[in-house]
Amino acid sequence: MSILDETAPGVGASHEEVRRYLDAQRSLETTADEVEGLETSAGVETFKQQLDLLKRRLVEDPASFRDMFIEDGIAAAGWEFQQPELSDEFVEALWGILTGEGDSSTVFMRFIWGLPVGKKRSFIRGIDRVLSDRYPMLKGLSAAWPANVAIAPYIREPDVRAEDFDLVNKGYLGYMDLGLTAREVDVLVWLEVLRDKQCEERPCEIGKLTKGTDERIGGCPVRIHIPEVINRIGNGDFRGALELIQGSNPLPDVTGRVCPQELQCQGSCILKVPMSIGQIEFFLPQREKLRFPDSAKEHFAGFPDPWKQGTKPPIAIVGSGPSGLINAYLLAVEGYPVTVFEAFHQLGGVLRYGIPEFRLPNGLIDDVVEKIRLLGGKFVMNFVVGKTATLQDLRDAGFWKIFVGTGAGLPRFMNVPGEHLLNVMSANEYLTRVNLMQGLKEEFETPLPDIKGKEILIIGGGNTAMDAARTSRRLGGNVTIVYRRGRSEMPARVEELHHALEEGIALKPLAAPTEFVGDDTGFVKAAVVEQMKLGEPDDSGRRKPISTGVSETIKADLVIMALGNASNPIIKDSEPRLATSKWGTIVLENEGSQQTTLEGIYTGGDAARGGSTAVNAAGDGQSAAREILVALDIPHDQVPDMVVRAGAYTERSLTASTIVAKRQLSDGIVEFTVRAPVVADMAQAGQFVRVLATDDGELIPLTLADWDAK
Repeated sequence: MSILDETAPGVGASHEEVRRYLDAQRSLETTADEVEGLETSAGVETFKQQLDLLKRRLVEDPASFRDMFIEDGIAAAGWEFQQPELSDEFVEALWGILTGEGDSSTVFMRFIWGLPVGKKRSFIRGIDRVLSDRYPMLKGLSAAWPANVAIAPYIREPDVRAEDFDLVNKGYLGYMDLGLTAREVDVLVWLEVLRDKQCEERPCEIGKLTKGTDERIGGCPVRIHIPEVINRIGNGDFRGALELIQGSNPLPDVTGRVCPQELQCQGSCILKVPMSIGQIEFFLPQREKLRFPDSAKEHFAGFPDPWKQGTKPPIAIVGSGPSGLINAYLLAVEGYPVTVFEAFHQLGGVLRYGIPEFRLPNGLIDDVVEKIRLLGGKFVMNFVVGKTATLQDLRDAGFWKIFVGTGAGLPRFMNVPGEHLLNVMSANEYLTRVNLMQGLKEEFETPLPDIKGKEILIIGGGNTAMDAARTSRRLGGNVTIVYRRGRSEMPARVEELHHALEEGIALKPLAAPTEFVGDDTGFVKAAVVEQMKLGEPDDSGRRKPISTGVSETIKADLVIMALGNASNPIIKDSEPRLATSKWGTIVLENEGSQQTTLEGIYTGGDAARGGSTAVNAAGDGQSAAREILVALDIPHDQVPDMVVRAGAYTERSLTASTIVAKRQLSDGIVEFTVRAPVVADMAQAGQFVRVLATDDGELIPLTLADWDAK
């Protein structure tokens, strides 16, 4: 008899549950008996031993399991790539692996990098089809891949960027501003690299042969092994790619920003739309800095101080522009004690005073300087070689070799009436006031014309003209570039001109000023501009501008002359034995060498070339360093004394100038007594010194009235 009343509400259901419970318990008892019997069987004993071995192996060598699973994944991927089209599900899964941070991402990068181009094209089609809505920069990628399409860097919108001095072309890492992760950006760069054909001729590195000659044009002035850099990225080795670049060029983030790649490596690329080599060169060191902020300090931590070791002779570098910095780095990394003498109060030369931060942030220059300092390099600022000391003084102080990289800081003018008027100035002066002296900031004392809403004329068509024009636009001016030839003849980089026009800057081609007109107060108010036409090509290969005889007068509140620069004559004037050309450039003794006509004195960059590019200057600094490294013209026993003397001279030169007395002579005339031993050593009648009283002050020239070298 059941003890449950099955007619009661819910009792029937409870009775059924009890019955099921009793059945399950009997089944469990039977199963337990079977398990107990099987546990002692030979098969189960073997299984337990294998399982135990597997557990121990997992603890001792987890990588073997990872490799096993990756191999299975690669095998599955290989099967997928044999299909006519990759499935959407596979593309999503593969993208998830590629954008992950694990080793499997790198392994799959290597796998795809090694595929034939047809299989890569299938992958790109899948990426375009499945992911382009999520990643707009990939949209349409498959249509003309690989030769006719590239993944563009992130460039800020014209109406936004024209209002500030922030970086315009932010490169691939700029996509992080849109929410992409650092790893997603890695994959974008890797996708761009997939376009490369790894051609044996290496035109991007060594240039292309000119038809009918043995001469090459283009290529890399600093001899970066570009195909191998691309190969390493293709295999997922981003840090290895950067290491290879920095073996030739310690400032890739600088040259990646300002080098005219369209005339060098990219200009020699066999693809119709060239590989984005410059953007990749900029990306790699920025990636390193983002992911490994202390990598430079860690890398150079084990390098001994060459000044303390005293085993290699000291080198003096005159100028801290691109040629000087690369020369200093390459010598310092080889254990040479180096001192860089810079005329300005900040380092970087034209990279700092001539190029606005919306094109080249100063932090990139500081990174290079820091590397040289970590290698024991020393920097002496406010030191004008040729005035503060001569080249011979540096030799007498113990420096074995000297590299002169003083650039081309002497601006050219047109020699037309009215150039003397107020608010007619060189681009050099204008950009120095803005970039180096921070004249755009209210807290700095450097005077700068108020140009908001005013009419600004930029005379010239090179990169400096673009920098001056775009700077003026950001300061509120209505800017017009006046150029005597046509747009296609302009020497400015295509990208820079394109950006200038996007930002609302006007271009007036085939026009040349013949006169500047002033108002009653001596300020410029207008320019008389002559219309030109193009004739036959001149020595530069460009068609020569010819006057039409037709002129017009246009309003001008500020005129900036960006007509190029000549070499600074200070070095030449202080050392008459140094041979120079009729243009004032320093003459090289032999073709293929950076040595001057003075033994032990080397040069490069604009000091030897006249106006050129930062990357050509860097290439010269590199070549000079290589020459110095193989020069063996000094007895080893003389080296320690030279290091001691050059070190002492460097430390003396680093002594900060201090005002020790001040006397009011009359209204507006003050006499300062300044302790500046190195200046006193070289002082001559009529000379002046530049004084920067505060970091945010104006550079003030003071005439030397008297001095005491003792």
